[in-house]
Amino acid sequence: HPPLQRVYSSATFEQLLTQVCQTWPQHTRNLRQPKTWPESFCLGEDRQPAMPSPVARRVDFTQGRLPPTLMPVMSSVDRENRQLQLLLVMGVDDSLGGVVRLNGSLYPAFAVPSADNRHLVISALTDKGLRYAG
Repeated sequence: HPPLQRVYSSATFEQLLTQVCQTWPQHTRNLRQPKTWPESFCLGEDRQPAMPSPVARRVDFTQGRLPPTLMPVMSSVDRENRQLQLLLVMGVDDSLGGVVRLNGSLYPAFAVPSADNRHLVISALTDKGLRYAG
């Protein structure tokens, strides 16, 4: 059977990220944002970033709307250096958006629940596009 892919609007995510940066400027001022944003985010059945496939069945979330207010879902701060490691707020449908620290740098983060709903699959938006982060 053809793979199932979930597609999200990166413009809507960018809007959410802007709200996060305005709400927590002290934590997000060193955020690394890509020079160019992909048109959309495509996730595979494992909820990790995927190349859009012409044969895939698509679940389209690109018209989805953000919650009217920022709703933080999870955050974590490094005990020693007090640096923010992860901050996620509710996004479109069951997705989350925010920031994640990778190799010492803060990147935009996009996350969705795993297929079995047991954990979150977090991706970071880098200059090379959306990358699985954990």
